[in-house]
Amino acid sequence: MLLADRELREALRTARLVVTPLREPVQPSSLDLRLGNTLRRFSGRGHHAIDPTVPNDDLWDTIGLEEGGAAYEMPAGAFILGHTYETVELAADLAAYVDGRSTLARNGLSVHVTAGFIDPGFRGQITLELVNVAPYSLLLKPGMPIAQLVVHEMSSKVERPYGDPRLGSKYQGQVGATLARGLTNTPTM
Repeated sequence: MLLADRELREALRTARLVVTPLREPVQPSSLDLRLGNTLRRFSGRGHHAIDPTVPNDDLWDTIGLEEGGAAYEMPAGAFILGHTYETVELAADLAAYVDGRSTLARNGLSVHVTAGFIDPGFRGQITLELVNVAPYSLLLKPGMPIAQLVVHEMSSKVERPYGDPRLGSKYQGQVGATLARGLTNTPTM
């Protein structure tokens, strides 16, 4: 079940859903999220292939954005990682999706490539996979509304929420634009 505004406010009141800091108002069926202050882009330094099974931190440059400072000009066709300004925590009976905002999408910005799902029990800032499909550069500013969080209630609490040590949850507690940590988790049954 998708949570409506009154159910979102109740989940926030009872701390089944925690969004820090919370940006009001709660939308009819989502919460707005803002762009954080760190972006990561491919460095272009001497690599010709990416091995997704291992961490690849050496492929990335970090771009720090200052509140009230100059915007980052994201080139046409670029792929970068960003993150939400807000930290999100989900109870074991809630799951969520992060999705783009209509105005940004209509200007060519996609906020996630395929990894928009957030598991029950997740805690941290949400890494955004930003792609500019417009034929022009887009200006990104920290604190700008960038995404929306759509929350779903599970039919029951999950047995092993995200972060359970048996799952190998690599991104629990992430802060900032978190790079891929490789396909190395080995869950236990």
